Amino acid sequence: MKTYFDFSKKERIGVLLLCSLLLVLIFIFNVESQQFLPSGLEVDPADIEYIQLSSATEKKIGDDAGDKTIADKDNWSLFDPNDLDKQGWTELGFSEKQALSILNYKNNYGPFKKKSDIKKLYVVSDEKFNELEPFIQFKQEVIEDRDAAQSAAIIEIKENKVLINQATQEELIALPHIGPVYAERIMKFRDKLGGFVTTAQYDDLYISDEAKKSLNIFASLDTNNVRKVDINNASKQELKHIPGSSWELVAMILKEREKSTLEHLNWLPENIISDEDLEIFIKYINF
Repeated sequence: MKTYFDFSKKERIGVLLLCSLLLVLIFIFNVESQQFLPSGLEVDPADIEYIQLSSATEKKIGDDAGDKTIADKDNWSLFDPNDLDKQGWTELGFSEKQALSILNYKNNYGPFKKKSDIKKLYVVSDEKFNELEPFIQFKQEVIEDRDAAQSAAIIEIKENKVLINQATQEELIALPHIGPVYAERIMKFRDKLGGFVTTAQYDDLYISDEAKKSLNIFASLDTNNVRKVDINNASKQELKHIPGSSWELVAMILKEREKSTLEHLNWLPENIISDEDLEIFIKYINF
């Protein structure tokens, strides 16, 4: 035993040196090495700000994060959420994946019917909905508002019918289904006739059936304003241009008034003019 643990002087010195070296290494790694580790207080504040900003940005643009935010809403306008495509939703601040999620929801569960349907989407936060809500406008709401306004206007027109023989172009245009072109045609035809004396004359107008129906409903005949011809002094051309007239009728009138002043037309034979045309003809003459 003594043989194994008996050291010479040189060997004892070597063991001491080895132990000293081990102690120095232990000290360095367990004590002195701490001076090389960075302290939390030594981090540059600018680096902290960058880290926070980067984290917030990642959260905003992440597919499953909250809504993206658009700072400038000056270019936003009213929109129907049922008309928006992927680009439309991304322009409102959503990521592409969020936009596709919204479109999938609409396709699977039908079109959006009210604003609260948008709020139900899991990709739309309360804050984002509050931003969008003032700009949401469904087409159906626009149609209903327009129909209500038109109904009110129609009621007003019915209560205050225009006088067809005095109506201005603006008054005619205000009637349903009658625009500037139809109004001009009505006025030209009215001038050619000397005025309308029966609604049946609307059938001779080159306008749509809806426009003719509009005249029947919203215009009234004011026959007192019809331009009339003095049958005892009118020329044959003037007599011929009277609605319901014919050259045979004109010839008989000219011949009869040479005998005496005309006071009625009861003497006309039935084969010269029909009762219907005679009724119209009489409304354009004076005796």
